[in-house]
Amino acid sequence: KMHCSNLGADALHKAIEDYKNKRGK
Repeated sequence: KMHCSNLGADALHKAIEDYKNKRGK
């Protein structure tokens, strides 16, 4: 449970960073 949640949060964080990068550029 915790592992799955952590994995999802990590993926979401990565997606947000990618979105910020694209938006920044």
